Amino acid sequence: VELHVVADSVMSGSARFADYVFPVAQFFEKTDVVGRYLWNPYAMYQEKATEPLYECKSDFDIQKMLAKAMGVGESYWDMTDDEYLELWLDTDMARSIGITLDALKEKKSLKYISTDYVHGDYEKGEFPFVHLGL
Repeated sequence: VELHVVADSVMSGSARFADYVFPVAQFFEKTDVVGRYLWNPYAMYQEKATEPLYECKSDFDIQKMLAKAMGVGESYWDMTDDEYLELWLDTDMARSIGITLDALKEKKSLKYISTDYVHGDYEKGEFPFVHLGL
């Protein structure tokens, strides 16, 4: 590997041997919409509780800085956190079930998939498969 770059919030084993480490903000230091993992039938609005310490940046801010350094910042990444989240939530599935950034800000979490669909019957060998479409 000629160049090893790591984005992490801790000095992991990979980060110790990296040529460059981008210090990523902790979850409470950034605004986001979360819920794209198994066993969670909710999309949740994650409000920033405090500013990132030292030189830490959110993943989105790191992407914007890299895009700007590569000369494509204004074309693709010139947007606020809220504009990016609105773009990310602009899908047919999200619209069909009423998930918008404004609705998430108001209610803090919205169910996007049936809990019956998320949990399989392990006794019968059924394992859950979650297709979020968000």
